[in-house]
Amino acid sequence: MNIEKLLTNLYRTNNIRYPHEIQLDLIADNFHLTVLRLPIDAVAGSKLIIIDSRKPLQVQREQLAHEIGHRVLHNGSQTEMHPLFRKLQENQTQIFAMLALAPTYMLLNFLPESPQYLEHQTAWLAEIFRVTYEFMERRLQLFERSRIS
Repeated sequence: MNIEKLLTNLYRTNNIRYPHEIQLDLIADNFHLTVLRLPIDAVAGSKLIIIDSRKPLQVQREQLAHEIGHRVLHNGSQTEMHPLFRKLQENQTQIFAMLALAPTYMLLNFLPESPQYLEHQTAWLAEIFRVTYEFMERRLQLFERSRIS
């Protein structure tokens, strides 16, 4: 499954063109998932995702994108899974979250022409895409790796 193509098609079908238009609840609805925000630790089942409402908005968005990624990409439970396979799934889900919250086609509109200035843009981009600095830092690293290959 091409994660980026799936998300780009979903966003374009719903006329989502700018970062402020990214509504994860719409993505969850598209995949028939129910999302609740409660003051408890985040947990997810096959069709229900509970996000910890005590966390900052950026962290809630990252948690939700991650959990949606698990439901879209994977089946079953990780509890009985070999640790290496669990790590693979976590990596796939993290990529899903990065592409869901900062799609390449949107990110390109905000990147400086010279890559040398990219590291200075991380905080600004995190604010625009409503994610944490650390999340955006990983997203930009993924972007750079894809440009090199």
